[in-house]
Order: sequence, then C-alpha cells, then structure tokens
Amino acid sequence: MAETVLQELKVFSKRPAPRSGHRCCATVDRLLVYGGYDKDNNHTVYSEILSFSLISRQWTELSRSRNVRLKSASSSMVLYDDNLVIFGGSGFPFGGFNSNDLSLFSLRTGQWRKLRSDRGSPPLPKYGQSMVITPHSYEPKLYIFSGTIGREFVDELHCYDLANETWHDIWKEGAPLARYRHEVVVYGNDFYVFGGATYDGVIDLHDIWKFSFTSHRWYRLECKPFNNGIQDEFPAARKSHSCIIWKDTVYMCGGIDNHAEAFNDIWKISLIDLEWKKLNVVLPTKIYFHSAAVTPDGCMYIFGGVDSLGKRSSSLYSLWLTVPSLLKITFSYILNQLGENCDHYSILSRLGIPKSLLNSTFKDNLALRNVSFS
Repeated sequence: MAETVLQELKVFSKRPAPRSGHRCCATVDRLLVYGGYDKDNNHTVYSEILSFSLISRQWTELSRSRNVRLKSASSSMVLYDDNLVIFGGSGFPFGGFNSNDLSLFSLRTGQWRKLRSDRGSPPLPKYGQSMVITPHSYEPKLYIFSGTIGREFVDELHCYDLANETWHDIWKEGAPLARYRHEVVVYGNDFYVFGGATYDGVIDLHDIWKFSFTSHRWYRLECKPFNNGIQDEFPAARKSHSCIIWKDTVYMCGGIDNHAEAFNDIWKISLIDLEWKKLNVVLPTKIYFHSAAVTPDGCMYIFGGVDSLGKRSSSLYSLWLTVPSLLKITFSYILNQLGENCDHYSILSRLGIPKSLLNSTFKDNLALRNVSFS
C-alpha cells in the first residue's frame, strides 16, 4: 500500500473554491490551507485559513484575514507549535502588490497577530520565496530564501528570530542562484533547496543545495540518477512543484517547465545517498502551483493547483508513504460507508467509535458548525 495507492479523497462537505499559489501544512488529524488565487473567479486572491479534517473529511473555515493579510498568493507558511506563521506573498496583479509582513495565526485561539518587522534588516516585499523553521533542538528561527519582486529575482537569505522578533540578513557568499517557486525541506541541521526558476528558466535537478543552520554556509550536492532499466534518468527541471520530507526521503510531484509543459510524475530522493527514484504511481492530471503536506504518520496530501488546461482545482489527493495503522484503515472504511452522514457525531458514537477519537475528529466542526464558504 505504501507509495502505490494514490486516491482522490471523497469530501463530505462543501469544497472550498479552486485555487493555486496557496500553502499547506498538516497535523496528525487535519490539513491546513492558506491563501491562493483563482484567475477564473475575477482574479480573486484568497486570504482565509481552511481546515480539512483528515478523519471526517470535512472542510471548515477557521479565519479570514481581510484586516491582516491581503497579499496571500505565493506566500510562505510553516507550522510552529500550535501556530501558523505566514510570510510575504502578492496580490493581483502580481508584483504590483507585494508583502514582507510576517503574521502568526493561533490554531488554539483562532486569532491573528502581526509580528514585529521593524527590528534588524527585513527582506524585501516579495512572493514565490521559501521559508523553513529550525528543528526543535534549535532556538526557533525562520529562514527565508530568495523569491521575486515581480521582474527581478531576489538574491537574499534572511533569518527571523521568533524569540525577540528580529530580522537578520545572512551572508550570501557561495549561495545558489536567486530563484522563484522553488521548494525547500528541513533535514537534520540543514535545509535543502529543490528546483525553481531563474532569469534563464527552470533549474535542473541534477544537483541540489543545502544550507547549514550551524555553520551558515551553503553546499552544492550532486545527485545520482534513477536507472529505469534502460537508461539513467533525472527528474525534468521544473518550478511550481511540491516537495515534502518523510523521515530521510523527499517526495516531489508536479510542476511546470520552460515550455509550459506541466507534470504529473512523483519522484523521491533519499538525503542519505542522494539517489533519485521515480514512483510507479502518477497524479491523475498534470498540475502545478499546487501545494502538498505530510502528516506525522506518513500520509502525503496534495491540494489544488493549475491543470494542463489552465484551470484551477480544488481536488485533494492522498498517498501513504508508509503502511497506515489498522485504526486509520478501519475508520476510513466506516466513513466511506456512511457517506454524507459522516458528520453525525451521534451515529458514530452509537457505532462504538471511541469518544477520544470522535472529539479529535470533530473538534473543528463542532466549534465552527455555522461557518460556510463564499
């Protein structure tokens, strides 16, 4: 079952609007989505936080940020304890309304807070950048790399100290090319950079870059190709793809190249031996400007994006990267049998589903029962 069964999830609530350029994070029981853009809906730029229960399969809206953040396409987002931290992004037209705001949304209280940006040397207002947070063994800091201001790529790396809310400009010697819509993951004491686009087009994946949190130095890493039985093969160069990390392995899917050719392939690379491998499963459609996240128990979720016809999507796919627990398999089967009745807490309770599981499953829906999408 691991890495072989990709499925589009049945959703037992109204779906959110189709979108691209949004960001996702995942906890053990829900997928969290922020922002995005829809060309076909009068160029709408979305600014809400959405929550999708991975057990009840219902969408709820946690917050709108009209008074906090309006430039929410191609922003960056990380999960920090019980908070979402969001940086940058653009409104429409892109490049004309950029942001370098840093905001925190509390998943516990549902409140927004704008973090201080007047201390130190902040990044330029931009979009398409990447952001990571240091591992728990470090003091909590954000690292924000590159991005674009519209017509120019930004050659910069900044660190934000969450403890004292101060920006630091990091020395750039030996840094990779400035880029846009690349992807990053954290592993050990480093973060790793995959793909993206520069002035000369998309960046190949024959090598990747890592940045050390301890030495504050950049390192170029040469990758090994995948042998498909006939010849050696690397993933095609791309931007606007997605990358997540599970244990020591990065999974990459989708994206688009210089010639507007989108992809539906899924690749993985171990950060131990740096060897690419192509999965035998593909996405049902070619997509880019989507977003992906992985749960702590190893299920990758892929949401939204633009298909090869230029249409935005609200489809949600899942792919287990390890064998799921029997509890997950059983509860998923029960929900599929109940269909639209799966939001009935009392029905599931009478079936003998443990109260602890039900309370976790429906905590968003019970608190936000009257929230609807517009």
